[in-house]
Amino acid sequence: MACLFTIDFQGSADALTGTIRQRIMATNGQFTGDASAGHFSVHVLAATIEGAYTIDGNNLNINISKKPFFVSCNALKDYVAQNLAK
Repeated sequence: MACLFTIDFQGSADALTGTIRQRIMATNGQFTGDASAGHFSVHVLAATIEGAYTIDGNNLNINISKKPFFVSCNALKDYVAQNLAK
């Protein structure tokens, strides 16, 4: 089941994608993209979270295409809002 959500962020899209890239790469994940769109893959415990993003103004639009069944879409949205899109 895909998770689709939008998070408002402050600052520039370049700064946001730099933060996202740094945090994903720090966990040995994969990140390709720029200040307008991209894809990511993160390994969490024994599972993988994969998705794509677009940025429109100060809106970060996220589409999670693969996630563990025990992780809710709301938990992912809350994590992104609290840790990445500050």
